[in-house]
Amino acid sequence: MRRFHLAVFCGLMVVMLGSRSRAAEEGQAVKEELARIQGTWQLVYAETDGKTAPGERIQAVRVEIKGNSHAVYFGDKQVVHDVSFTLDPTATPRTSDDTINDGPDKGKQIDGIYELEGDTLASCVAKVGEDRPKKFATTPGSGHTFRVFKRVRPNEDPKEKAVRDELIRFGGTWLFAELEIGGKKVPAGDFATNRLILQGDRFLATDPNETAAGYYKIDPTRVPKTIDLVFTSGSPKGTTVRGIYELNDDTYKQCLSVDDTPRPEKFESTPGSTYALEVLKKEKP
Repeated sequence: MRRFHLAVFCGLMVVMLGSRSRAAEEGQAVKEELARIQGTWQLVYAETDGKTAPGERIQAVRVEIKGNSHAVYFGDKQVVHDVSFTLDPTATPRTSDDTINDGPDKGKQIDGIYELEGDTLASCVAKVGEDRPKKFATTPGSGHTFRVFKRVRPNEDPKEKAVRDELIRFGGTWLFAELEIGGKKVPAGDFATNRLILQGDRFLATDPNETAAGYYKIDPTRVPKTIDLVFTSGSPKGTTVRGIYELNDDTYKQCLSVDDTPRPEKFESTPGSTYALEVLKKEKP
């Protein structure tokens, strides 16, 4: 009997120590995440109920995070003064809980999910008091808002601001208007249902056969401007496609190298080459 009691006691101690260890690890994870998320964040993409917000509104919004609270600015005006938040970076996906501390919704909570990768912060939140979203997307009537932010650094390089401004202009759904590969024009019917969805520095490419996703890196300070598409899903997963681009209002033109050949220098696809020349038009709301 004494051995039994001793075994039970030892077992309880192991459970208690294990629980304390896990709690300490989770507490450290939260502490490290809070340190990473501090600072000023510029909104570069936003959509609610499946509709992309206008670029001029997106460009005016920034969030300042200090400690475990944040404030929201629209231009020079502070529009949200005091929202405290908690994070759980150990959840999948990571979760955030905002508590409104002033105004008519004081004391109410906004539940969301988030991703933090380097200088990119993405989040999807529900309406006040409603259930937490399960994925980083919105649909008509969902009441969810998906947002992508880029960090604003003090005394930053002008190139970083140029990239943020360009990402805002890119945001939305693009339809293929023209496509030429290896000097041969592709019939319009072959790409009529293809879509390229750009959300911050993320992309989603869809056609009748498959969906591929990833992120893209741009340098709008070079001549011509450059773009690298890094695929993280779909059949091209693990590959990087390099190209050049032009972005004028609602028209986006790019020339891409579809294999390991050097980045194109001109907007042309000559016979025998592996370059793809694409012209896209932004879908109207």
